[in-house]
Amino acid sequence: MAEARRPREEDTYNDYLLYLQPRFPRLRLWINGTKYRDERGVWHNGGLKDAHGMADLVGWVEGRWLEVEVKMPSGRQKLRQEQHQALVESHGGIYVLAKSPAEAEAKIRAALAVRS
Repeated sequence: MAEARRPREEDTYNDYLLYLQPRFPRLRLWINGTKYRDERGVWHNGGLKDAHGMADLVGWVEGRWLEVEVKMPSGRQKLRQEQHQALVESHGGIYVLAKSPAEAEAKIRAALAVRS
């Protein structure tokens, strides 16, 4: 019998989108760094993910740039991600690190409340 594969962060991206989109009327969020295959069958990274440290989900909420870094329960933020978070926040954007869609929602709401 084949051993079950452990879930990865990538497996939860759609869960975040489906959870967050209806809770924020002015939210547009995309999966960053999706892979695509060219006409020769070679795989490439798409989106903005090649920019070191960019989060897994990117978009806009209430007119502000938003990035959501998805982590599994034992996941930790990398140094490049910390540096990118500081850059986003220094320009007025919102960057959240979340281990569940509900945690992402709470952190987004908190960030929006601070600026309101």
